[in-house]
Amino acid sequence: MAIDATTLISAQLHDIKNEMQVMQNLQDELSEFLASQPKGLDVLTNLQKHSQALSQRLVELLSMLKLQNGDFQVNEDEHWLQDSLTPWKQGFERFEALTIHLPDDDDFSAYYDEQLLLIALNNVAMNALQAKASDLWISAQTHDHAWRLICEDNGQGFDEATLEEQKMVPQGAQSGLGMYLISQVIEAHKRGNRQGQVILENREGGGAKVSLLFP
Repeated sequence: MAIDATTLISAQLHDIKNEMQVMQNLQDELSEFLASQPKGLDVLTNLQKHSQALSQRLVELLSMLKLQNGDFQVNEDEHWLQDSLTPWKQGFERFEALTIHLPDDDDFSAYYDEQLLLIALNNVAMNALQAKASDLWISAQTHDHAWRLICEDNGQGFDEATLEEQKMVPQGAQSGLGMYLISQVIEAHKRGNRQGQVILENREGGGAKVSLLFP
């Protein structure tokens, strides 16, 4: 499916505008706060959170536009998975109330584009938060000469229509756009006649399960 650039840009720019306004308000608040007392840590942390969110939006927007225009060269090098996931986990948990559990295998390595993988994971984690999840479990396994990354949370799970259709199209809302971004960056991974794939399920005991399949 071709990327709907108009929908993507409109939704992303709307989010960027909101994040920028929050950052400006926080900067004003921080300035006033520090003028009367030296401890502005809470305000500063909040400012940093929104700054990180804005930076992530820009990375996603630029990456998707480059993919659409054929300017993004998917770099499927071999990486140690823990080396990619650990810094991302630390950065995400610093500002968001979600506990991320990484795979136990420190020696797992695979071929993937690190930037695209982290875009997918960031959106998986944000969707988990929006579904009221407190924990996200990530595991990896080899699968039929390929590999997969499985992300499970304890949130509200997917509705039946989403599970039945398995279609991830941009809907304008953050959760809908997030799933669209996940599918696009995973499907950009190609090897021969095989292509990356995203499978949506519900986790036993409640919550969502998102499987990222890499060729």
